[in-house]
Amino acid sequence: MALGGRLDAPPPPVDRDGSSGALGRRQESPAPCSSPSLADDSRLRPTASGGDSSSPSRKGRPSIPMRSAASSGVPPATHPSAPPRASMAAPPPLPAPPLLRRTAAGSGPRRRLAHHARWHRGFPTVVLLTTVWPFGHTVKQYSPDGKLLPVLGSPGKAGSSLSPLQFDQPAEIFIHSSGEIYIVDGDGGLNNRLIKLSPDLQVLWMHGERGPGLAQLYIPHSVAVDGYQRVWVADRGNKRIQVFNSVTGDWLGSWGSCFKDDAPYSVRFTPDQKYIVVAQLNTNQIALLEAPPIGIIGQCQVISTIELAEDVKPHLVDLDLKSSDLYVAEIGAGQAQRFVPLSV
Repeated sequence: MALGGRLDAPPPPVDRDGSSGALGRRQESPAPCSSPSLADDSRLRPTASGGDSSSPSRKGRPSIPMRSAASSGVPPATHPSAPPRASMAAPPPLPAPPLLRRTAAGSGPRRRLAHHARWHRGFPTVVLLTTVWPFGHTVKQYSPDGKLLPVLGSPGKAGSSLSPLQFDQPAEIFIHSSGEIYIVDGDGGLNNRLIKLSPDLQVLWMHGERGPGLAQLYIPHSVAVDGYQRVWVADRGNKRIQVFNSVTGDWLGSWGSCFKDDAPYSVRFTPDQKYIVVAQLNTNQIALLEAPPIGIIGQCQVISTIELAEDVKPHLVDLDLKSSDLYVAEIGAGQAQRFVPLSV
């Protein structure tokens, strides 16, 4: 399979006030609508063959190619007990990702991609929606027919309690196929927390210390879990991605060198678990990163990017687990765009 391919030129964007696969070519005008890790990539330098993206200016990044154990001093997760680690097999070699093409904006994502909403195929009987300012601070659960189920948090009241569970502007949720729920709580509010809940909504472990240090968070904005028991958090305020063990909550590493220009706002894995799709709001781009196999987190490497028009502001991304379609929620343009893999 190859990378790249021309994106259909969309109509010009609307003016608006402020506030798996490889990705397609740069859009000329879309439609309206570091902390050290176990292998600190920030100390690496690019090599003649590409190497690590430790100096990720736009000019230095690859334009869409045509082919293609926690260290001492790390704050531990807060949890009642640490379940045993499970054994994991090494993954197969990475294949080249397929092309994507852009479809018309507003064509209707098959999964909810509204601001802070998630409906995951791995947990198909419930839709979860996070609510923020000014009367939110909750995670609401809905059945597919729209029935409101138990609400997590105190509606309209910000808080940091774990019993009963409270939030302050929860940013995003990720539901694992096991039914376990991961919440990043702190879209600019009092909290800066990563919380793991059991399927029956009991707190299993948490990281909640604000700061730039290892396992500390500042405006955690997105969370995803891969197939190798690793939790990936877009630590927006610190301009990095941090990685934790999904079973114990132990810190595994961090990536910062790919985010010198702009912070990661949203993080998702392609269905084959080979690539990480990251939205970067202020630079108006979607980056495709190579996901490391089992073992050491290693080095951050940008494979390709979609560069969007100015002021589009991609905020959240998600992928269809069957078709690999990519959906991008753009708060600047007030729309969602859909990118579809191309067959070669």
